[in-house]
Amino acid sequence: MGTSGSVLQDASMDIESQGAERPTHNYEGALMAKHGDDTEIKAMIARPGSTNGQLFEVDILFPKVLEGTVDTWGIDEGMAHLLTGLVRALKPQIVFETGTHRGRSTRAIAEGLVANKFGHLWTVDPKDYGLMSSGAIREEEKEFVTQVIGSTPDVFGEEPLIDLQGIEMAFLDGAHDGEGLSRDLEYVDAHRADECLVFVDNARDGGWPEIERLFDAYETYPHLSFPTLSGTEIVQMCKKGKLKHSHEYHTI
Repeated sequence: MGTSGSVLQDASMDIESQGAERPTHNYEGALMAKHGDDTEIKAMIARPGSTNGQLFEVDILFPKVLEGTVDTWGIDEGMAHLLTGLVRALKPQIVFETGTHRGRSTRAIAEGLVANKFGHLWTVDPKDYGLMSSGAIREEEKEFVTQVIGSTPDVFGEEPLIDLQGIEMAFLDGAHDGEGLSRDLEYVDAHRADECLVFVDNARDGGWPEIERLFDAYETYPHLSFPTLSGTEIVQMCKKGKLKHSHEYHTI
């Protein structure tokens, strides 16, 4: 323990309403922590002094601290908001995900499904990180999520995924090698609806160069690369790369 930074904007909002300036978050200590490190993070705000206007750090949750092991393998909060918005905008009945991990992307997708009041997510990972018991998925979201524990591609030939049909949206963040990702894409293609949008994480990540190389040569369906945290590839799976809109087909 010992690395300290600043988190929890929500926790500081009441302080702001009492006259403190909008909280400023100093992540310097937190950024020093590496994946797998044990860390201790405090919730700090910047509060103006009453005599000279200088800003002073106040630990608003003292003596409480957030303790745990640093895990940087989840998606960033911007991507989480994007996934929720995509689910709300696309209104998919069936969503598929690989790479559940601790469930940040799973929560984001589930939030969209709850807002829609329909749809279901199947999410796959070789390991159970306590998705349904850790608080990652809240009670109102659990009925919208089916967790599948198993390694791809073997798990694709087992229940319940062997019979899953009609995937309209997929988020792939499991396999990070060319062959593994190819098998994941093939599964989605074989089990998709007439139209399906696939979002692939780490598409511009130097730590996983095979993903970028795969899409450099990928010609099966139209796809675009976006400069998110680690790069996101969006693949449009539908007939002849055309998307139905207003009873007509428009080439993208």
